[in-house]
Amino acid sequence: MVCLDTDILVALLRGDEEAVRVLEKLQRVGELPKTTIITVYELFKGAAASAKPMENIRIVEELLQNLTVLGLDVEACKGLD
Repeated sequence: MVCLDTDILVALLRGDEEAVRVLEKLQRVGELPKTTIITVYELFKGAAASAKPMENIRIVEELLQNLTVLGLDVEACKGLD
């Protein structure tokens, strides 16, 4: 399982070519993109603090429609899924 962190997702939002290539490669090998709820928090916090919060929040929402968001609880932290 590949879990995309805040850095790679922000790079995708900024149109970084290397980040786009990484995502395309994952999709070619059948890997569904995933991230954590912590990363979701960081993305929304950054969007809200930006110069265009409403626009950037909408962009983050669109990005999240294409990702599986992994929850976080005690068992997940232990790695006992």
